[in-house]
Amino acid sequence: MAAKTFSKTKIKKGKPSTKSNTKKQTKLKITSSGIKLSKSFFNPKNPLPVIYQPNSTTQKSKQTLIQWIKTNKRVLTDDLKQYGAILFRGFEIISPQDFEEVILNIDSNLKNNYLGTSPRNQVTKYTFTATELPSAYPIMQHAEMSFLDSPPKKLFFYCGKAPGKFGETPITDLRKVLKEIPTHIREKFEKEKFDILEFITDLLTNPVFNFGKPNVGTKCSKQKIKTKLKKLLKNRILK
Repeated sequence: MAAKTFSKTKIKKGKPSTKSNTKKQTKLKITSSGIKLSKSFFNPKNPLPVIYQPNSTTQKSKQTLIQWIKTNKRVLTDDLKQYGAILFRGFEIISPQDFEEVILNIDSNLKNNYLGTSPRNQVTKYTFTATELPSAYPIMQHAEMSFLDSPPKKLFFYCGKAPGKFGETPITDLRKVLKEIPTHIREKFEKEKFDILEFITDLLTNPVFNFGKPNVGTKCSKQKIKTKLKKLLKNRILK
């Protein structure tokens, strides 16, 4: 499942945490207010994400994690800047409500005005399923809602039920991707700009989008999106 903060919240449906066969480096003990968590990586040479885990069964509770988060806000901010993603693993977060309670302690500025295009269901106030697409459909790496004028600053994911096979979520450090793009191509995009054309199905009828003819223009104008509404094979075109 998932959540956003603009910051954003999602529930990842049937997708476990990213896996790696690379041996983890020796765990470091992170101490704050008497709570010690282990810090490690799947691959120290490619430290995305940084992993925090309880050191004992007594540290697995939701309240222990929340207390650690409250006293380590600066650590989390620095980790996000340095590594790009944080994985909390092994804690007793067993429901969307637990998930939402934890992430509200990381960032209280969550949003639930979903402006993306993937079919989703709302589970709690700030939590949506990551997608309702069939499991056979792959979801490639992407920058979440990058077509918006103000895209999400943070994304939160929670695996409610791991699939029997497959289902790993690929994650990429886009800062490294940007560096690998040849300079002349980056400069061309920056100089000439480009348009994004979105084809949105059932924009006015799917309740998760919360759109309607009276307010679709208002919602889009806030994100500096030009709109064209047409009837085309039961689809709506948003440009």
